[in-house]
Amino acid sequence: MIGNILKNGRRHTMLPWRKFKERDVSVPRDVPDTVKETYPQANFLVDISPRASNALSRYCLQVMIRDYWKLPPRKRGTIDAELRHISSILSPETRESFEIVRKHGMVGAQLCEDVNMMVETTAEEARLLIGLIDVLFKDWYLDRKNRESRCEELRKIADEAQKSAPTLLTKKVPPQLKSPAAKKMKAGEAATKASRRPAKS
Repeated sequence: MIGNILKNGRRHTMLPWRKFKERDVSVPRDVPDTVKETYPQANFLVDISPRASNALSRYCLQVMIRDYWKLPPRKRGTIDAELRHISSILSPETRESFEIVRKHGMVGAQLCEDVNMMVETTAEEARLLIGLIDVLFKDWYLDRKNRESRCEELRKIADEAQKSAPTLLTKKVPPQLKSPAAKKMKAGEAATKASRRPAKS
């Protein structure tokens, strides 16, 4: 059922949940299922309820951090605390993306809050978090998939090259014919060795 909401003194039509789920939001296949379900909701609610969108985005962000970096329970806490655990192994580009969000007023402070807490925010700040998630989709999931595909292609090329390479057979080399000079030299070496042997008593 379609409902109406009031925003800035004007009445807006709120789409039914069924229509909401049909929105075209691109999500990588490898992200956790909860992110696949929640991320489109965060996108949809940016202008309707920035607070709700912000909360859902922070939830997606934390799920992705724990999923991609396999954080053990003892290292889990707020988003900010978890980021500190992995900051040294983040790529420079990803680290810069987090720093941009951290330095952006309220939305940066919200990374230190519990993800279940609803906090005041603006639509611009909610979009900033969604933009960060889009960056992580590419850096953590799409690029990883591309790297794995490239490695698999290289592995196949190496296997094919190994199969098509000629087999090296060990061949017996016939003994070379001895020249008269070589025979004479060998006989001289034998005589020298014999002369060096101690005489038998």
